[in-house]
Amino acid sequence: SVTDDVIDLSDVLDSGYDPINDVLSDLVRFTNSGSNSKLEVDMDGAGTVYGWTQIATVNGHINLDAVTLETNGHLLAA
Repeated sequence: SVTDDVIDLSDVLDSGYDPINDVLSDLVRFTNSGSNSKLEVDMDGAGTVYGWTQIATVNGHINLDAVTLETNGHLLAA
């Protein structure tokens, strides 16, 4: 079911995210687009070498938060 879905970004963020030293929201964000959410990543978290890049669309859901999804087990980042 939808409540069991998990977005696994561990391979995408493999070299850029350290859960002890980094803030997840510096590397992952969701932005609303109509009734959907765009999933975007910034590989260095600072926007200097990389900027925000859309990698997916979550259809039918808005106001998503990466930290909340990770806390609830619906986003794997490390």
